[in-house]
Amino acid sequence: MDRTMSANVAGMAGALAMMGFMMLSQKMGFTYGDPLPQQTVDAALEAVHKDAAVTEEQEEAIGMGVHLGFSMSSAMLYSRLRQYISLPGPVAGALFGLGLWGVSVAGVASTLGIQSAPWKQEEEKAITVVLAHLLFGVVVGFLYDQLVPQES
Repeated sequence: MDRTMSANVAGMAGALAMMGFMMLSQKMGFTYGDPLPQQTVDAALEAVHKDAAVTEEQEEAIGMGVHLGFSMSSAMLYSRLRQYISLPGPVAGALFGLGLWGVSVAGVASTLGIQSAPWKQEEEKAITVVLAHLLFGVVVGFLYDQLVPQES
C-alpha cells in the first residue's frame, strides 16, 4: 500500500477511535458538547445562510464528513513528517496528536471564536479532548508504521 493510501487509512482509523472515545466518555457522564468539526460546520452554515434548510441529521452527517476529511488530511501531514522523526510510531503519533490539538483546538478554533479556549472550558471537557487527540495520534502513528514500515 502506498504512503498516501496508508495515511488515509490511518487517519480514518484514528478518527473512528477518537469518535468512539468521545462517545464512550459521554456515556460515562462526561459532557463536552458538539465536537469541534460539528461546531465548525454549524458556524459555517450560519455564516453562509442563516435560513439554510438543513436538517439536524444532515448537519451531523456533514460534521462527520468534515471530521473524517480533516483526520485523513492530518494523517497525510503526519506521513510527510514521519521520515524526520526517529521515535516509535505510537510515540511520534502521540506527539503529533498533541500538536494537532494545540494548533486546531487551542489555536485556530479559539482564535476564530468557534469555541472557547481550552483553559476557559470545564476541566473534564478540556482533558477529554486532549486525550482524544492523543489517542488519534497513537492510532495514526501505530497503524501508519504497520502499513509503511520505517527504515531503521
